[in-house]
Amino acid sequence: MALRAVTEHPKFSNLKRLIGRPKGPTLGYLECIWHFCGKYSPQGNIGKYTIEEIEAWAEWDGEPGAMVAAMVKSRWLDQHPEHGLIVHDWHKHADDATKLALKRASLAFIVATCRDTVTTP
Repeated sequence: MALRAVTEHPKFSNLKRLIGRPKGPTLGYLECIWHFCGKYSPQGNIGKYTIEEIEAWAEWDGEPGAMVAAMVKSRWLDQHPEHGLIVHDWHKHADDATKLALKRASLAFIVATCRDTVTTP
């Protein structure tokens, strides 16, 4: 699901530094988050699950809460006043199967328009 450019993005380097893991595991954790979201919160509202549930699904073995906190700090996840957390730009990066499932269910992505404002298209 990850684009080749993901590992070249400054956000990725920041996430690697924050979680203290090399490229392979860091990319794996991002992929886990995206797969989890696609399956269980296709609108992008991953915050309907607890941080513990998200990290358990990704098999995070570090300090509890550290992976999700790092993803928020490095802007892979956004804080949302209603949904807790949403995947940053999920509406742009979700796979075609997720987009089709939402279309069939007449549901929209939950989109953050900036760090402080969130809308649902």
